[in-house]
Amino acid sequence: MAKGGTDTVSKGAKSAFTIVELLIVIVVIGILAGIILVGYSAVINNANDKSVQADISKLADSVKLLTLDNNGVPDGGATSSNTGDSTVLNGIRFKTNVVSYDQTVANLYYCSGMINGTEEFTIVARSKSGNAYSYSSKSGVAGFSGYTWTGSNNGVAVCGLAGYTAPFTWSYGYNPAANYGWYAWAFNGEVLTNLATNPSIESNTTGWAKYTGVSASMTRVTSGGWSGTSYLSTVGDNTNTIPRVYTDIPTSDGDVISVIFHVKSTGQAATSALLAAKLVSGGTEISTFNTSYPSWSPDANGWSTATATFTVPAGGDHVRLSMGLTSAANYTGTMGIDGVMAVKSSTVPTYADGNTPRWVWTGTANNSASTGPAL
Repeated sequence: MAKGGTDTVSKGAKSAFTIVELLIVIVVIGILAGIILVGYSAVINNANDKSVQADISKLADSVKLLTLDNNGVPDGGATSSNTGDSTVLNGIRFKTNVVSYDQTVANLYYCSGMINGTEEFTIVARSKSGNAYSYSSKSGVAGFSGYTWTGSNNGVAVCGLAGYTAPFTWSYGYNPAANYGWYAWAFNGEVLTNLATNPSIESNTTGWAKYTGVSASMTRVTSGGWSGTSYLSTVGDNTNTIPRVYTDIPTSDGDVISVIFHVKSTGQAATSALLAAKLVSGGTEISTFNTSYPSWSPDANGWSTATATFTVPAGGDHVRLSMGLTSAANYTGTMGIDGVMAVKSSTVPTYADGNTPRWVWTGTANNSASTGPAL
């Protein structure tokens, strides 16, 4: 060895992980990732479960209020013998945290009837976690088990497990196909209400009056309607080129109103549809603040669709929707009006005929009290 000695290890040599050490590191990382994933899934499942429980409690509060108004628990749409419409739950508006629900199954059941001689209601829903929960008007929130969840609704089985014996009623709120009646909770957005009274003239002509250029009498034709079976019909009186009828809707200052209606003309050609919005206070017409002339584009049955959007000025409590058509000469034909919808929204909705997707009827099809989510 030279004086002072030398290092026999090369300065460029480096230590390295062995294969065994690398495998140990990989296994440890995998274990940690698994623990984190399981913990994360548990947190998400718990959050979804809590959200569903909170939602059915919120829905139960709405049912309780409706119970007070009706002096009794509201009925579901179908019966224990499976007659009636299970997609109907009248008078209920409901929004939820949609992502928390299992949307692969028929979900959110409502039951009403007698349990041990007491009128009760129960709400049952399944979380995305796979856990199901019920809210009973007698005992509040609890777990719900014993039901095999599928894409087909089976309220009779659900309500039976909840303790109801025939006769009882039931409804459900979500089906994967989505083109059903009571499913507003499955769509986010504002809830719209049709402000137009008697929009489809299915029973009578209540809420409608002549405006100008039409005969004094208005009739209800009971076949060939644009929506349902009936429509409002009136004959031109040969005094005006713009025959119109009207209905009043409640509004507030600054409301943005969108309107859709359907009009037809028999016996005389029309050049355009017509909608004049007039401000009304205490039943007295104040002014016309918006007039539109939608193009005349009749379908195979002669119905032309007209739409308009406007902002309500200050000073009134209602808006008078004066609607009809324009003609080249004094009108002597027969005008029909049907399928009227007026909503507080900047988006013109599709008129709901009871089958239109993404619109929910709270009552009989073509009922002006029907509400649903934004389109």
